[in-house]
Formats: sequence, structure tokens, C-alpha cells
Amino acid sequence: MAGPAGTSVTVTSLSAGDATCPYGGSRFSVGAATTVACNGAPGAMGPPGSGSGGGSGSTPDYAGNEGFSLAGVTVGIYAGNLGGLQGAHAKCAAEFTGSHLCTSREYELIGAATPIPASGAWVDGARYLSSSAPSVTPRDRDTTYTCSSWRSATATYSAWVDTFGDYAYSNVTSSCSALRPLLCCRAPQSGWVRGFTSLTSNGNLGGLQGAHAKCAAEFPGAHLCTSREYEQAGSALPVPATGAWIDGARYLSSSAPSVTPRDRDTTYTCNSWRSGTATYSAWIDPFGDYAYSNTLNSCSAVRPLACCSN
Repeated sequence: MAGPAGTSVTVTSLSAGDATCPYGGSRFSVGAATTVACNGAPGAMGPPGSGSGGGSGSTPDYAGNEGFSLAGVTVGIYAGNLGGLQGAHAKCAAEFTGSHLCTSREYELIGAATPIPASGAWVDGARYLSSSAPSVTPRDRDTTYTCSSWRSATATYSAWVDTFGDYAYSNVTSSCSALRPLLCCRAPQSGWVRGFTSLTSNGNLGGLQGAHAKCAAEFPGAHLCTSREYEQAGSALPVPATGAWIDGARYLSSSAPSVTPRDRDTTYTCNSWRSGTATYSAWIDPFGDYAYSNTLNSCSAVRPLACCSN
């Protein structure tokens, strides 16, 4: 004997931005009853693949096994006041997910064929150990020609990639007033910065182990970033107004960083994170730049921690 006829199910697709399912999903209606199945939040972006790509926009040009790629050239054009380094990275990330402002050496290493506008495109400084010897890592920065670290449209020292793809620079007064797009890259280090702790503290973090534990408690697997780790990541995450504590990174000389970004220097680490009254401290400021102090009791400031994993 046949049973009663079933009730039809009406399925409606939900677009991203829906009030119930922010990342989209489906709505199932049976008579007056309604249920939804929501898509999960997008996962973190994976590292660039190998091989070669071409074209412009969001199609990357890969740098083979180096893992660096050109994300594109922004549609937006700007003078040299980009809101600091973090603002520059955020402008790239807004147009090309997971990207940051390229250093000149990153761009050079990639060898991308993407056309550069006639105006050229702003590019971040790259560190050289001498006039002929580049740093080990293309993401190591030099701030000499970066419009006061991307905070000024009237500064004298600026640098860009010209329409022919060559590095160009100026030391002419107000050279940072020029309007240019940004050259945006992706790198193996992209995504190293996990975030900033909701916990805030003075410089007594319970030592280095305590600092790492505080990061890991909020970001599983994370540790307190070194300043060089943070710099290489090119993070677009907004930095709290207070700035955030950062661990020291080792340099072999004033211009030569250690080979490994996790190599530490304890000079400006609040007595290796054991003191809230020590004199020497370091942090990332709200613009994403490294800052330090040798003022009495500088470790009494209360800040969150910058946390990384790699």
C-alpha cells in the first residue's frame, strides 16, 4: 500500500553577505518550516604554487621555486602618504587578497611581464648590505626612499618602478607628491602574522616562554613575533593604537640581518620580557613600523602582543 505523498522541498541559494549566512549557503523550505545550511568562513590563503603565469590583475606571475609572485598593480593611485607601511599593505590587500607592497628586490626577483603604467608604481625599499650586496631575503626593508615610511606626501626621498620596470628614485623636494599606483606582491612569508592578542600587558610577560604562551593561548601554534618576522610578512592587519610588543631580531651589523628571521636580539625586550619597569623596549607602532625606547621605565607601557607562526 502506497504511503501519502511527500511535501516538496524548495531550495534557495544564499549569496555572500546574507544576514543569516554571511559567507553564503542554502535555504530549505518545507511548507512553513525553513532551515538553512551556511557556508563556513574562507580558509587562510595558501602559499603560491609553482610554475609560470602571466597577465595582469589578480593573475600572478610566479617566480618558480622562490615562491614570490606579482599580485598586480592597484587601480587606486596615491601620493606617498599611504597611511604608513600597514596602510600601504592594506591598500594592496584590498585589491589583491593576501598581497602587500612589494620591495624593489621582490619585484626584480619575480621578473613579471605585467605592464607598468606610464606614471610608474610605488615600491618599498629593499635592504642592501653594501652598494653591491643585497640582503639574504628580498622582504628585508630599507626605509631611505619610502616617503618617510609611507607617511608623507611632501617628503623628499621616494622610490618607484618606472614604466620600463626599472627601479627609480628621487631626492628632490616633495617628490612624494606624485600620484602613482602600488606594486603588490605575494610571498612565502605572507600570512606569518596571526594577529594581536586581546590580552594587554606591560613588559613583564613571564619571560620569553610566557610571551609565547600568551600568543599560543589566543592563536594556537603561534609565538611572539620577532620584528624581522613581522616586517617580512607584509601584514595588512590593523595595528592597535597602542602598538604591540615585538621580540628583538638579530642583525650581524647595522645593515646586515641574520640569515634566519627567528634569530633573536634581547637588547630591547624588557629584560627578556621579565620586567615592567625596564628601560629598553621595542614594539610595532600603529603604522606597522618597528619602534624602540631607551627611556626609564619604558616597559611600563601596556600593549597587546604581535603573534606569528611560520
